[in-house]
Amino acid sequence: MASGPNGAYPHHVFTSRTIGRNELVTIDVGARYHLYCTDMTRTIAVGTISKELRDMAMAVLEAHRKASSHVKPGVKAKDIDLVAREVLSEYGYDKYYIHSTGHGVGIEVHERPAISPSSDEELRPYEVVTIEPGVYINGIGGVRIEDTLLITESGSRPISKYPTELF
Repeated sequence: MASGPNGAYPHHVFTSRTIGRNELVTIDVGARYHLYCTDMTRTIAVGTISKELRDMAMAVLEAHRKASSHVKPGVKAKDIDLVAREVLSEYGYDKYYIHSTGHGVGIEVHERPAISPSSDEELRPYEVVTIEPGVYINGIGGVRIEDTLLITESGSRPISKYPTELF
């Protein structure tokens, strides 16, 4: 969990900072069922956030939705990553997107395929992947939305069931 300016660090380490009003809080959680993992991140607003934070959040939400809609068998992982990057670039946030768009999930929480700019892997039915675009601006904060998706014979369906609406 990271709040306020600490949200600018995708893997923030615990501090004694108290969550404040009118800021964003990013919560990254996972679970294990028998041998298998899942992974989910949500960013929520506490109070009324600034237009700057709201714009960041809405851009990430759009990138998440568009990238998720491209998850299906036969699609190259790097093409899904590109969809998220193009959306964030349209909003001027491309330089603040500092990690890949997702990863496979299975017995380990991070597996292949990598949903990254350099991945030539094609998605296959019954693989499980995450889609997790994010924007991270030092001194301001960050936004990430992550879902775990099961690739089906003809598309995908989310395993994560928590709403993505942030406010």
